[in-house]
Amino acid sequence: MTIANSSYISRCDAKQYFPTIQAIIKAHANMPLAQTIMKRTTPIINWVHGFLPSHIKESQGLQRYFQNTAWLLSEKVFRLVVSLWIFTWVARYLGPTDFGLLNYAASFVMLFAALASMGVDSVLVKELSL
Repeated sequence: MTIANSSYISRCDAKQYFPTIQAIIKAHANMPLAQTIMKRTTPIINWVHGFLPSHIKESQGLQRYFQNTAWLLSEKVFRLVVSLWIFTWVARYLGPTDFGLLNYAASFVMLFAALASMGVDSVLVKELSL
């Protein structure tokens, strides 16, 4: 598929999205990524903290447990959002025919990967743990 006959360029005009992206970059230019994340997640953490019983609030171990769980959950959500964005971008870029061909090939890879392992990974874990 060449760029000349691609309908992706006509459907996704970069000029339309550039001012929004530029505003986001300017708003976060002076903040490191960690400060931005903490700024956005602090109200959520405070809201959840209000519902916790007092013995959980006082326990350092349980606080660390809930904090680590929140980080793992946010990482999972972030990965899902990014993969959904990439999935839709690739679908629009390739078009229906080429994207269907890509998914057809991926289904064979997943099928043979499952058949190739045939539970060997769980047997190895059992053997190595003994």
